[in-house]
Parts: sequence; C-alpha cells; structure tokens
Amino acid sequence: MKNMKTKPQFLLIITAIFTSFAPQALAFRPIASDPDTGVVLEGMDVITYRDAEGPRKGHPAYQVEWKGVFWRFESLKNMNRFQADPDRYAPVFGGYCAMCMSDKESAPSHCEINLFAIHEDRLYMFATQEFLDLWLEDPKNYIAVADQSYEGLLASIPTTD
Repeated sequence: MKNMKTKPQFLLIITAIFTSFAPQALAFRPIASDPDTGVVLEGMDVITYRDAEGPRKGHPAYQVEWKGVFWRFESLKNMNRFQADPDRYAPVFGGYCAMCMSDKESAPSHCEINLFAIHEDRLYMFATQEFLDLWLEDPKNYIAVADQSYEGLLASIPTTD
C-alpha cells in the first residue's frame, strides 16, 4: 500500500514551502517574466503549447510587447495569431503556477516551461509534476480558488493614478 498524502496535507506542504518566499509576493508582477529581459516563459512560443509537437522556443525576431512584457514566437504567423487574441493564448494567472495560485497562503511561483495543461482552450502552467498531477484531478475547483487569489494579487498592485 502506497503512502499517499491527503489534499489538505499536500496544501500545507505547499504553504510551508512557498511562504518562505513571501518577499516574492512584494515584487509581484502581473505576468511572470524574466526580471532582466522581460521575456515570458523563457522565450517559449505560447501558440505552440497547443500543437501536437509541443512547446517550442520563439525567436527574438518575432517578438511583441503585451502588458509590459515580451512574448516570442517561432514564426510571423504565430505572432499574428497571438496579437489577434492575446487573452486566449497567454497563460492563465500570468504564467504563474496554477496549483500554487489555488492555495491562498502561497506566494506565486514561477513554472517549468514544459509542465502545462490545456483546459477549456486555456494554457495553465505548473511548478512541479506533482502539482500538475494533483491539479488535473479537479481543475475546475482549483481554477475557481486560483481566480480569486490572482485577482486579489492584481488588486494589491499600486496604481500610478
């Protein structure tokens, strides 16, 4: 018999790990990106996450700025698709870990570029395979909670009025 952790225990572990990164929450950016370059998802082309071949690197020649960060694409065609409907193709929760975002006590966490799920035509990113597997058990519930957490973080960002 395997030693399985229950969901409440698992979420306590997530909380313990990520609350140690509380200063990160103070520097929260709406979209996860490289702090030096502003490039999202290490330059991966977000359009390719939906392709049968899987995600692929974008090229600096096909780069656009959207919401203050830089998005790269492997082709002009993909760049144009993104520009026509960026909300559809951009990762949900700004590219932060969807599982971490569903735990209101956790700080947002950056993700592994190859750990993702497409759910109801939206791209969700994950920090670990374990988080992805757990999230896939009940995505609608985790999305509902994460929506509230992400909106709360967005509301906490000072505006320049």
